[in-house]
Amino acid sequence: MLKLRLEKRGDRIILDYTGTSPQVPLPLNAVYGVTLSGVYYAIRALLASDVPMNDGVFRPVEVHVPEGTLLNPRRPAAVSAGNVETSMRNADLVLSAFAQLAPERVPAQSGGSMNK
Repeated sequence: MLKLRLEKRGDRIILDYTGTSPQVPLPLNAVYGVTLSGVYYAIRALLASDVPMNDGVFRPVEVHVPEGTLLNPRRPAAVSAGNVETSMRNADLVLSAFAQLAPERVPAQSGGSMNK
């Protein structure tokens, strides 16, 4: 289970994945970098097309992902499907969370899979 709490504090956005299930002995875990990619993908989808993609865009974004979970496993966790399946579930979860703040800006979700 993926769990996310999104909070807006002034000009900062905090994403907290506390409560996400522990890593599993199957290749469904997603490494921290893949988890961040899902967050950044969702944020990029919400921004105007003329906003440049650079480090400054993500400075106000804070992401907390507990170690040892599906979205930040400890080595040597199996992760191959996490890069495909779990990462898309994460991106959809982030989009759903942002829909609470700005429903008119959030695009449709992916359907939860890259393997169709």
